[in-house]
Amino acid sequence: MGRLDSCLNAIGRSLFVFAFCLALFSCTEKRQDASFPENAIVLEYEKAQNIDFDYSFLFDSVEIVLLDTLHDAFLTDYFNVKFAFDRFFISDKSNQLFVFDRFGTPLLKIDDRGAGPQEYVNLRGFDLSLEDSLICLFTYPPKLMWYDLNGKFLDQISVESQGFKFALLDNKGAVYGQNALDNNRDPLLLNYVDLSTGKMEMKIPGYPFLNGKLLPIYQRNNAFTRTASGELLFNDPLSNYIYTLSDEGVEVKYVLDFGKKNPPQTENISLMDTSESSTEYISKYFPVHGFNNCWENTRYFFINMKIDEIKEESILYDKQEKRLYAGYLRNNMLGGFSSFNGMATDECLISYITAEQITDMKQFFERQDTKSTMQGKVIEFIEKLDESQGNPVICLYHFRK
Repeated sequence: MGRLDSCLNAIGRSLFVFAFCLALFSCTEKRQDASFPENAIVLEYEKAQNIDFDYSFLFDSVEIVLLDTLHDAFLTDYFNVKFAFDRFFISDKSNQLFVFDRFGTPLLKIDDRGAGPQEYVNLRGFDLSLEDSLICLFTYPPKLMWYDLNGKFLDQISVESQGFKFALLDNKGAVYGQNALDNNRDPLLLNYVDLSTGKMEMKIPGYPFLNGKLLPIYQRNNAFTRTASGELLFNDPLSNYIYTLSDEGVEVKYVLDFGKKNPPQTENISLMDTSESSTEYISKYFPVHGFNNCWENTRYFFINMKIDEIKEESILYDKQEKRLYAGYLRNNMLGGFSSFNGMATDECLISYITAEQITDMKQFFERQDTKSTMQGKVIEFIEKLDESQGNPVICLYHFRK
């Protein structure tokens, strides 16, 4: 009996260890549920650990890059920032594309606005071909316009797709429709464009219940995210699915599982009256929405969202440790400023601060009657940022090794 008891105890301990490991694993990744797309990584919000740390947990320093205004390199809100070839590529509301070197010195500006055959009216988006060292503009009227890294025009092609953001694949382009209606009055969310013919193919339909209204923009939602490995991700503000895109098609990479608060089946949502606010209407039906500011590198996956109308939270998934965090990262090392994420490499997270934020913070502290030591440091930091002369400030958060 003693030997049998020992065997049973050993088996019991083994089962306990197995159950513990299984429970630990389930806190981050959920085994495939029949209701979710096959092969997707399911991250369960309810089992996430609370984010109880600040930016210094992920980053050991933040580097500030001031963008010089030489050669009329003045940028206006709204910004789309990419980093490649050791340069910053930035488009803004002025429908121009600016290129700066690693230290913020202007290198060139693409501004071919006009009605001519090799000109455009609006710059809707842009991307970079890392393989061919080319710049591709997505414009209105709908065209793809190709330039070399010196800003020299090379070629163009008319495309069928109308949208607001753009990303390159190998032989196709991905266009975010933001729920705009096509000629058949079908709402568009994600379309593919053949780079050789300009023909469009719908990949993900939009939301009919919005009755033709565009999806709201939450923070600086760029829809497309280029990972450190070159993979292209796509997300829209109403979906808890994060897609990976390729020439072959669209697959769900991550499912953010909020349980009973998951986005509803949209066919069950009544048609919105055109006089209503789309932001308020969405809040009524989507307990969790506003997915934005997504980035991913070899180790981490990150995204923001709104929960229960007003609560803003972030999800951080540590792929190396298989740990999921939810909450709000504190103390972003910028003295009270909130930065907008652009993209992430394995070395750093690239973010920026707008000129409006700098002005607002400066005016806030100027109104204060008393100045603490902390406020003094912040004011000193603001004065340094103010040297940007109205341009956004690039913030490079360097990941801890």
